[in-house]
Amino acid sequence: MMPAWAQMPSPMTTVQLQDLCNSRYDVDAGMCAGYVTAVAERLMIDNNPHQRVCLSPAIAPQILVDNIRNVWAKQPPEAQDLAAQTVESALRQQFRCP
Repeated sequence: MMPAWAQMPSPMTTVQLQDLCNSRYDVDAGMCAGYVTAVAERLMIDNNPHQRVCLSPAIAPQILVDNIRNVWAKQPPEAQDLAAQTVESALRQQFRCP
């Protein structure tokens, strides 16, 4: 069986990201964590205060991934949803700035 990352076209859908996040391959899990962390870092420095998320720079990538998985479990994404959009939405729900 080929790892999920080897089969991905661009841009990534949420279903493809879920495959990475749920994979038993370390490389796939690392790509999932890296993707989610990159989206989180971009949102932390967003110039629009209403779009920004409030996270500690020291938050573990696995905590971010676990939070994203929890949101997906409650609100399953559609097959065509783009990963970046669903991750952004989930992070904004979970880590809203005061």
